[in-house]
Amino acid sequence: RYAISGFFEDVDDGRLNVAGETGILSAGDILPDLTTRTSIFNLGHYNRHGVMGSISQKLSDTTEVALAVGSMGGFSTTGGMDQLGSANSFLHRDDHAIASANVRTTLPVLGTRIIGNYEYVSGDAILPRHIFTTQQLYTQPGLDILIRQPLPSFLGMPGRIELSADLSNMLAQGYIPVSSSDGRRLLLVQAPRAIRGGLNFIF
Repeated sequence: RYAISGFFEDVDDGRLNVAGETGILSAGDILPDLTTRTSIFNLGHYNRHGVMGSISQKLSDTTEVALAVGSMGGFSTTGGMDQLGSANSFLHRDDHAIASANVRTTLPVLGTRIIGNYEYVSGDAILPRHIFTTQQLYTQPGLDILIRQPLPSFLGMPGRIELSADLSNMLAQGYIPVSSSDGRRLLLVQAPRAIRGGLNFIF
């Protein structure tokens, strides 16, 4: 299958993950994230566009691979952080080339479903995640692995049960350090590196 998609976004109150000395940012634009060691920074209003073309091929009834390339708007740093009234003081929006590879497979007998995705972004940049409605692609730099293991139902329960493991940004890509002239440091985080697991009941 071949596909090409484009989009334009006009966003109010965009967000960015930050870590480190967040006290040097405007207090009204920071929201603690209670589930991680990062905070959420309000980017304010922005607009951006992007385009992506992809090709996907079924290698068997259980395995499919896909490759994609394109360009997408993102944010990179303007240098130091001596003027921190808002995101516009140390970030600027520009376009970046992206490329990704995706593998989806289901293991025989066990029925384990595995999705692996790696995405490259040119330059040190933060690209807000975009989900394409016309392609089975999502944009998030780094290496992501998603595993789903169905389990047998018991006691006549409706639906099904499965174990899940979600390994996000395992190579810690999209981590951009920024320093102020007095030595204070802030880390901009595209997507926090994380390992999540769960037991899911699906009805």
